[in-house]
Amino acid sequence: MTLSWRIQDMAANVKDILMKCVNNSRYFALQLDEMTDIAAVANLLAYIRYEWEGKVLEDILFCRSVPRTTAEQLFQLLDEFVKEHGIDWQHCVGVCTDGARAMVGRHSGVMAYIRKVAHNATWVHCSIHQEALAAKKMPVEMKGVLDPAVKTVNFIKARPMNSRIFSVLCNEMGSAHVQLLLHTEVWWLSRGKVLTRLFELCSEIQLFLTDHSFQFTSCFEDFILALVIGLPLQYTHTSK
Repeated sequence: MTLSWRIQDMAANVKDILMKCVNNSRYFALQLDEMTDIAAVANLLAYIRYEWEGKVLEDILFCRSVPRTTAEQLFQLLDEFVKEHGIDWQHCVGVCTDGARAMVGRHSGVMAYIRKVAHNATWVHCSIHQEALAAKKMPVEMKGVLDPAVKTVNFIKARPMNSRIFSVLCNEMGSAHVQLLLHTEVWWLSRGKVLTRLFELCSEIQLFLTDHSFQFTSCFEDFILALVIGLPLQYTHTSK
């Protein structure tokens, strides 16, 4: 119980500091995204970008569940949070969302409600969501590389035992990193970061998979692939 109180106090302190910074900022911008978690519960995620001591900072504002994902419900949840913490809507100069009708509907979207209370706010279509839409029609030859890469990361990272063993292996090999990165569809699309980290730990992954039964192990044993991605030759296996 004592530990729980400490966590709550720390969270409240972080929140108070953030609200102080936001309220002292001349302007702020929001990024909103509605998502459904693994329990099929709809949530509204809000991020805020604000000015503090001459720098532009960015933090998560809140993540709260919503009973219905209508524009009215989403705006009501956002508006209640803003008013509860004394944030001035007139300081809002920008809102970034996806292109969903509930968000950008001209007459009944969240952005339409925001413009009524924040007259200077402009809307920007999130470029990451645009990239996500484009990536859904990714060419087969490119998707044939991405899918095995993501499945390999999930095989290692999403299993606690595998993750711990892989971390120990990376430490013993003196690697620059000891963990892979998981691919996520929410907030930022991490394809680039996932593939970069996979490239940097490629030899460690190959060595790890030699002791595990995994469907894409052969991808890391291919001699030509090893030359392309820069695997040390002592970890490659040539075929006759």
